[in-house]
Amino acid sequence: MKLTDFIVQNNVDMTPVRIDADNISGLESLLGIKFGTQLRKYILDYGYLGYEYCELYGVNGIQMEKSDMIVTTLRLHSRFPATKGLVVLENYGDGDYYMVDGDDNVYRYICETDELSKTELKLFDYIVERFEFVKSTV
Repeated sequence: MKLTDFIVQNNVDMTPVRIDADNISGLESLLGIKFGTQLRKYILDYGYLGYEYCELYGVNGIQMEKSDMIVTTLRLHSRFPATKGLVVLENYGDGDYYMVDGDDNVYRYICETDELSKTELKLFDYIVERFEFVKSTV
């Protein structure tokens, strides 16, 4: 299923106040990362996405660089060098994060062991898979 189809068919939350394309380059500069096509679209079209009990990080037009995605990414970059070059998408709990690189590849990072592993999923595929899992549990 495509992400857009899942959003249309389900009660997916997103920010009502989005940023515009002019703001993306400032965020990329702040993080030192060039966003991939899907991450850029995710931020511009949705801001963030939430479904049932799963809330993914994003950026909204009010908080901008103080949004969870940006603040958490900067914090992880400062404490865990292995995360540089990645943007935080989700705090999965207990120091377990899902992150995205500049080519929209999704990685799992475990702070406790400093372990970074590639999921073999692109951003939109990860989101659909994650939300489908959530849907199967509610």
